[in-house]
Amino acid sequence: SKKREREEICRISDVLVVNNLEQSALREKHALANSNLEKVRSVEGFHSWRLSSIKNSNISLCIKLDSIGISITVDFASTGSGSVLCNARLLSNSDLLSSSRSLPKYYLFPSSVDKYFRSKAENICREVNSSVLSSEPEISHVVHHLEWYMGRVEIVGKELSKVLHRYKGVLQQSEADYHLSIQFSDSGENAHKIKANFEIGDSYPFGLLPFELEGEGDLDALRRQLNKSCKPGFGYLSRMCDIISAWTR
Repeated sequence: SKKREREEICRISDVLVVNNLEQSALREKHALANSNLEKVRSVEGFHSWRLSSIKNSNISLCIKLDSIGISITVDFASTGSGSVLCNARLLSNSDLLSSSRSLPKYYLFPSSVDKYFRSKAENICREVNSSVLSSEPEISHVVHHLEWYMGRVEIVGKELSKVLHRYKGVLQQSEADYHLSIQFSDSGENAHKIKANFEIGDSYPFGLLPFELEGEGDLDALRRQLNKSCKPGFGYLSRMCDIISAWTR
């Protein structure tokens, strides 16, 4: 009947309207996703991270520190409740070797400094993995913290490498920190021999550097000189070693 035809026409019209609205919403989401992707790509070169993939509610990043041979992958997964789960993993040497891309050149460090780099990277991965973010905007804070932390580790590790090379020290991992031992001596007739022990913790180089001195000469005067002349900041350890070395001559 005509009534039934009108009802069918109205039903089809409603379906078409709904379909048009859904397609319009999809186009808007697609345009927004493309826009956000272009924004991410536009700043990738300014950071040590790069975007690996975006799938549904998951985002994967890779933080690469080529000069020290460290790469960390970080996955962020949104939950239905709005929170975000984090999963960070340090790539092993076998992962890097199996990559289809050629490995970048990086500096050669003493084995103890290589262990320092990997130990610190594993520590920050555990810290990230224990975090549950309350919202997606917090992802940027985690990435910034990771990048900042590993940037500081890179600078400190390079300083340790130079100190070890110059003063023939020994770097070993203790329970929570790293222990650096250096034997200072000079070949002069009145030279002193001094052994210095440093504790390189997570607060270095911005916190006070714990140290102990053993050996010959007026060690109390040397301690006062170190505390007076050497202040926290990048190069803190190097400045202390230079003063101790000069003291032994």
